[in-house]
Amino acid sequence: MRVKSIMPLSDTELQKIRDILKESRCPNESLRSTFPETYYRIDEAQGIIYIGRHSYDYTYELEV
Repeated sequence: MRVKSIMPLSDTELQKIRDILKESRCPNESLRSTFPETYYRIDEAQGIIYIGRHSYDYTYELEV
């Protein structure tokens, strides 16, 4: 899964995303509640999570 973000994400934040993807029955809802100010959406077809709504300067590859 790829994460595109408008800001740098810490190792702790990336681990939270990994944990949600592994354990949550509804990752979209869990990500929205964990990152209420910045989470935008998941594009499951492309395997991308968007943090923020524009100018994705940071990209992270997550092993899930």
